Amino acid sequence: MKDGYWRYYETHINCDWCGALTRGRVYKGRTDVSCGSCDKQLKELTKKEYTIKKRLREKGRLDS
Repeated sequence: MKDGYWRYYETHINCDWCGALTRGRVYKGRTDVSCGSCDKQLKELTKKEYTIKKRLREKGRLDS
């Protein structure tokens, strides 16, 4: 985890709010995915989604 967040999407997507390219950020202690440019919420993670992504990240299978 760098700068207190980890990336959610493996490739860039367009933000629904501002149109900027983003990989989505999940900040430490939060369960929503936010745009890196405008900080608007893109997606709310379920507990299951959050747990799966966290475990993959800890095993080094996801970029931080």
